[in-house]
Amino acid sequence: MANAEELETLQKAANLKAAGFHRDAVDLCQNLVRDNPDFFEAHAIKMEALQYAEDGTVDEIFDSLRFWTALNPPHNSEPAEPVISAPPRDKLKVGYMALDFRANPATFGTLPALHFHNREQFHISGYADLSRPDGAIEQILQRYDSHRNFSGVSSADAAQMIREDEIDILVILAAHTARWLPAIAQHRPAPVQTSLQNNCSVGITEVDYFIGDPISTPSDGLEPFLERVIRKPCWTIQAFPREIPDIATLPLQADDYVTFGSFNNPIKITTRVNSLWSRVLQQVPNSRLLLKLYDIYTNTALAERIAKGFTDHGIAANRIQFLDSTENRGQHLAQYNRIDIALDPFPFSGAITTFEALLMGVPVISLLGDRFVTRISSSLLHSVGLQAFSVTSEEVYIVRATELAGNVDFLARIRGALRPMLQASRRFARNLERVYRAAWGMRQTKMAQLSQ
Repeated sequence: MANAEELETLQKAANLKAAGFHRDAVDLCQNLVRDNPDFFEAHAIKMEALQYAEDGTVDEIFDSLRFWTALNPPHNSEPAEPVISAPPRDKLKVGYMALDFRANPATFGTLPALHFHNREQFHISGYADLSRPDGAIEQILQRYDSHRNFSGVSSADAAQMIREDEIDILVILAAHTARWLPAIAQHRPAPVQTSLQNNCSVGITEVDYFIGDPISTPSDGLEPFLERVIRKPCWTIQAFPREIPDIATLPLQADDYVTFGSFNNPIKITTRVNSLWSRVLQQVPNSRLLLKLYDIYTNTALAERIAKGFTDHGIAANRIQFLDSTENRGQHLAQYNRIDIALDPFPFSGAITTFEALLMGVPVISLLGDRFVTRISSSLLHSVGLQAFSVTSEEVYIVRATELAGNVDFLARIRGALRPMLQASRRFARNLERVYRAAWGMRQTKMAQLSQ
């Protein structure tokens, strides 16, 4: 248990992380867990802050994952093992387990698979805390053949429920969003367990696989994983929303200036991002930068802090514009019609925001890094043939943005061409099913060898 002083320090660390002072947040949390090793929330904030930190290294991030095993020691319960002599099932039973099925990146990232899974070959179950429904949950639950509510259920009981459902492959979505997700996995309720939509290795040995792709998790990459990495052509694709708006004419054709934009979380706008984006604005005279995330910029202190980061680099305040919240996702997507070129932050790149920009015909400039979260946007850019806009240095980032700003004809042409390139949901589901069959086949081969 944390005392009042520790809780106060934790809140300070959370505020520092939200304000973009990620290393300061890491240092505070490091002090907290040194004195209180069981302080889960401090471990979690430290781990997340490292993902956003400009100076975070792959080894430092990987080392921060060790607390999952320390706080949730492995259990002695027997894993569910397939019977080798039994005939194969008509269907593989796949279970998706998440914090919830609300509107969030993990939910949006699995919708294409849920829509297009081959139900003649796969039975799909869902497991989540369903105690806080929103508009997305009803739509999501309709896509599952069965589901269980884990609200108020212990990790041991949840694992037993999964065993009772005879799940073959348990897919843990965004495993670090709740302490109980890795805790359930540590009970080994399914013969094969894989991570999907997670920002890095889960950090426990009971997860067998991490699903990536050749761009986000290259075979010669520096990022360590406890899991075996399985690479599919593109690790994620988002479902087209129902309320998708039409794509408007390129703003630059009506205005006398280029409009850059980013609808990413301002937690990603670090000092280096401020500096680089300012250099882009300096290279493109009279250009604007449009920023939006829900209603977060109605926080005057936050908006002033972000704006100051640009004015400190000589960018006039009227060139930085903040958008208010929109009522629904369709109205939100329509705001991309005000942007000519999207700028991706780093080291934590966009995912949904990159997909949304491409969906609305807006090309994205992204800086490729050395770990999964720094390569998400680049993966999506490669999938639609825009790999030239996935760059490896800040200098090339500026060159690409400047060149693109000066090529009105290209921007106008690509605005109507990008959306059809993203219509790959059915192919995404088939590729994911191939991964599941491969993982199950490797499991069966291993069990057969052990039985000899």
